[in-house]
Amino acid sequence: MPRFKFWLPLFDENQRRERVVKIQAWWRRMLEVRAAKKPLKQIFEGDVMGLTGLRCLVLIGAHDDVLGKWARAMMQRGPLTPIDAMLAQALGEYSTSWLVLMRKAAWLLVLSLAYKPESPNASLYLEVLTVLLSNEYAVVASGDQGSAFCQAITAYLIKEGLYYRLRRSISKLPVENSTSLASFLNFCMLPLSTYPESSIRFTQIYLNIFIEILSLPLLPNRFLLDSPSPFISYFLFTNPDILTPRIKVISDYITARSSTDLAANIFMFVSPHYERLSSEAFASYLQLSATLISKFADYSLNPPSTSESSSEAQPEVNSVSHDSDFSDGYTEYEDSELEEENWFPRAPLETTNESVYWIEQVASPEHITKLINLTQSQAIVLPHLAAYLFYVSTTWLSSEQEIHDIVLANSSGWLVGDLYREVVRRSPLGQEEDSTNIYELASAVHWPPIILLAELYSQLLHTMDDEEFFHKVPGSPKCNPLTLAEAASFGVQLRNIVFTLYWRSKDNWDRPDQMQYVHGPSEKDLREKLLRCLLKIYTRDSKRPFVPPGHWLLRSQIDMNSFIDAAFIQREESSWPWKLPRAHSDITDNHWNSTVPRLAILKKIPFVIPFHVRVSIFRHLIADNRVVHCPTERLNALGHDQRLRVKIRRGMVAQDAFERLGGVNLKAPLEIVMTDQFGHEEERIDGRGNFKEFFTSFCRQMIATNSTDFLALYRFVGRIIGKAVYEGILVGITFANLFLSKWLGRRSSLDDLLALDPDLYRRLLTLKHSTENIEDLSLYFTITTKGETIYGPIRQLSLVSMIGFTGRVGERPRAPLPLPPRRARTLSMPLDARDGQIDGAGDKWAPKIASLGGASSCHSPPLVGSSPPLPACFPSPSELLSLPLYTCSGATELVDLIPNGRDIAVTTENRLRYINLTARYRLNAEIKRQSEAFVGGLSQLIQLRWLKEKLNRMFNPRELQIVIGGAFAPIDLDDLRRHTTYGGIYHDSHETIVAFWQLRVPT
Repeated sequence: MPRFKFWLPLFDENQRRERVVKIQAWWRRMLEVRAAKKPLKQIFEGDVMGLTGLRCLVLIGAHDDVLGKWARAMMQRGPLTPIDAMLAQALGEYSTSWLVLMRKAAWLLVLSLAYKPESPNASLYLEVLTVLLSNEYAVVASGDQGSAFCQAITAYLIKEGLYYRLRRSISKLPVENSTSLASFLNFCMLPLSTYPESSIRFTQIYLNIFIEILSLPLLPNRFLLDSPSPFISYFLFTNPDILTPRIKVISDYITARSSTDLAANIFMFVSPHYERLSSEAFASYLQLSATLISKFADYSLNPPSTSESSSEAQPEVNSVSHDSDFSDGYTEYEDSELEEENWFPRAPLETTNESVYWIEQVASPEHITKLINLTQSQAIVLPHLAAYLFYVSTTWLSSEQEIHDIVLANSSGWLVGDLYREVVRRSPLGQEEDSTNIYELASAVHWPPIILLAELYSQLLHTMDDEEFFHKVPGSPKCNPLTLAEAASFGVQLRNIVFTLYWRSKDNWDRPDQMQYVHGPSEKDLREKLLRCLLKIYTRDSKRPFVPPGHWLLRSQIDMNSFIDAAFIQREESSWPWKLPRAHSDITDNHWNSTVPRLAILKKIPFVIPFHVRVSIFRHLIADNRVVHCPTERLNALGHDQRLRVKIRRGMVAQDAFERLGGVNLKAPLEIVMTDQFGHEEERIDGRGNFKEFFTSFCRQMIATNSTDFLALYRFVGRIIGKAVYEGILVGITFANLFLSKWLGRRSSLDDLLALDPDLYRRLLTLKHSTENIEDLSLYFTITTKGETIYGPIRQLSLVSMIGFTGRVGERPRAPLPLPPRRARTLSMPLDARDGQIDGAGDKWAPKIASLGGASSCHSPPLVGSSPPLPACFPSPSELLSLPLYTCSGATELVDLIPNGRDIAVTTENRLRYINLTARYRLNAEIKRQSEAFVGGLSQLIQLRWLKEKLNRMFNPRELQIVIGGAFAPIDLDDLRRHTTYGGIYHDSHETIVAFWQLRVPT
């Protein structure tokens, strides 16, 4: 047994003896105090109203009998009240002593009320205190000297904690049928009349009343809420000019625990009387409530069990999961930060269940609906309403989506439009490209409106089709609340803010409290909310441009080449087999710190970087990959050509390609040799063989292929197109935006259905905008399919270009230029590039290959020519090709869009869900296997992370189409000539070449 076991009982005995000695000493002192107070009581009774009696009263302390006798003597009525006489003496010869003793006596009255507010003498104590602290009474009795006497007593009591003691007094009163509550509340307001409203002391008293009195838990239960009491009316209804300038002071001093009770009390007092509030009072109420809610926005008001159960039940909301065939498996916005931030659960906030119940009514649908309906056409209320809705939605995250739905449904879009025009557009945030003011504390008030607007508008865009966005559905309640110009301007404002949040993030790492004044989302969450809306606006423009060229580009003096360096620094680090310490790498800390924001911009908002810079990054990534997988020397050690030569019969291009290139490593050098019907090799166009011509013939013959393994065919087509992109050869194929979006990991939308099934798209839009009773249509959550349908995602418009003649698209040339029939250039026009340049990149993409007698070729990078471009002339489309629409014979199949969908009718309330599920089925389920096969083949050469992971969605679908097939733009002959290389006997000064370049299209 350990030794301390023996002496532990002895230690306890010694400790017990010490405690006994202390108790005995305290008791002896108490007896001595009682003995000393007995003669003081006798002296007091002999001079109750005199200075000596007052001294004895102060020495005796808070003795109820003594205080009661003194208070009754003070309140005796007569020709000259004792208080009048005392004031006369207090302002006489011994004024200082009287003042000190009267302050002490008043404090004893306050302590007695705090200890026993319902004692028989409590009302008497309140009367005495009311007289002593009444500035009006003191002025009447003694003029300015009386006012100074009153202010001195008031200041002393406030310094000692008057309102804290009054809080304790009121909390001990019975909740119901308390006859003393009105007297206590009137006394609370009395000190306000002692000081002018502009004084610091007035603000201090005002603040104490809010923090100590109005924040009493369940204070409204002590009132009849049918009509506000004078006390409540003064602070919350009739004097917004007094409350508004002091809201920030209240926020600075109140705790999160008290702010919960104060917010609940204010809501209970004011919400039943919203109709009685003036616009100024309403704005003041919303501003105060939003400020209080922001104080506890980062805390959890619910017990952990409730939060866990709600989070576990959340996935059951969506009947169709992202793993099902109905989904494309992509999200609209994927947040993958460069350095993951830790997530911490909200700390619980200790409060009563009753207060939690009432404060949660703030987020109830009934209250939000009432609030929206009553605040229409009140411009002064708008910024405070936005802040209120923002903090309510961020505090009750489980109700955030419902709150946004209610706001949009009841405001019919007016809130979004007015919020932008009246508040956000005038905000200093985002007005400059590098908006460093976003980190200033003075900007805190401007954050809630812009965050709320971004969330509401983002949600609107999620369900808004192109017809509504472009205002082609007049009178629709879901029409775009912003004009196209306003949407473009708002997008630029968001771009500037998001850019600064990424660009300046490293500069503010030494400020641990940065952005905390927003009292809601962290900086990461803030970026995500704003970025989500920015991407939705940009996506609309990328599919159907409505902004001028260059609208999204950065105009600051930033070295664009640094973004290329940043991409390769990230590639080098990601390729390390283990994580090297920064000290052992070739990258310095300063270099890395300057790289991180550039990587973030490339990953999140690449469209602010010029298109040609992003193309250069993409080509550099491919070139870097080529070094690894391809030999750098054309000839091996024996002098033999290392390239793989594949012979393709001209009449059997598709079949030979499928058989002979299926197992070939297409990343390695490859030479395509075309043979005629006699097996003779045809002349090559350049050093790489006839790949361009092979590819054109392959696409044409592939249409008529009788292969039954269409998935293998799609996979092979993906490999061939990947080879063309890998080699930098432009191909004459235009892909539908839907298919390109799947390369980039973008979610398909209802508007993408227009290219795939126009008839279904129009019918779904009619259903969406219908004002009739939807149930009369007898629709159910099902869709009918017949067999297995394979839709071709590729559309090709092959045009024979006649170089050398002016004209417009669709206009036939006046005099065609004679070229060898087999060597005529074949150009492909992207069907979706009718609007010309992409996002102001300023690049006029000339066709990349020109056949000059079979011995020359040109490769023109995307540069702007110095001389005026010459428009290319195209005849009418000669053919329209597409991959086969292959339908297997079989019976009609009824597919449920949701579990038991054939038993669930489509109604006005759930039609949006039906439309969304139907579109998702057509866009995803029916072409899922084909898309996966094609992308799988493509990814064997073009790593998808180059497009959507490493540099998150570096291109939009239209830009990706340009990377694949080039842009439909006028041909700059001077630019074409500068980038032309010649072979054989030909050179730039050769007479044939000179004559060729002298050709011009006749006017």
